Amino acid sequence: MCGACCGKQKKFKKECLEEHNRLREMHDCPPLKLDAKLSKYARNWAKSLSKGDNLQYRIPKLHGENIYYTRYKNVPGTEPVRFWYNEIVNYDYGIQKFQCGTQGFTQVLWKNSCLLGIGIAKKKEQIWVVCNYSPTGNIPGQYAANVPTRSCDDDD
Repeated sequence: MCGACCGKQKKFKKECLEEHNRLREMHDCPPLKLDAKLSKYARNWAKSLSKGDNLQYRIPKLHGENIYYTRYKNVPGTEPVRFWYNEIVNYDYGIQKFQCGTQGFTQVLWKNSCLLGIGIAKKKEQIWVVCNYSPTGNIPGQYAANVPTRSCDDDD
């Protein structure tokens, strides 16, 4: 990869990690740490998705996973994280179990997750972003302990 591409990916990953941690902090969740091995794992899946022009979660599921796709040329690292986090509008804290259409949000916050891997693949003007989390989130019976409500009134 060229230096310019690497520089853009580094910036993207930094923004993505910082946005995860900003949002997690609003819910009193500990910050995630970027993990090189998990990022390689995420990048491999993003590249695989770009070759098949599809969006699907990796099977078997070894880590938590969020996937984002766009057809725009330049995407800041904050965009996919905000996309997943915005699923909060569909999340009912009273239910405390898997809820369709909210698994991106719950994985971003999942309190027990501590490592983040970020993978990006581009094909023409298409971009695939895969974030993997370890330990995995969205575990049945653990939502109450791992998806806390907002603890502050900061604006998104």
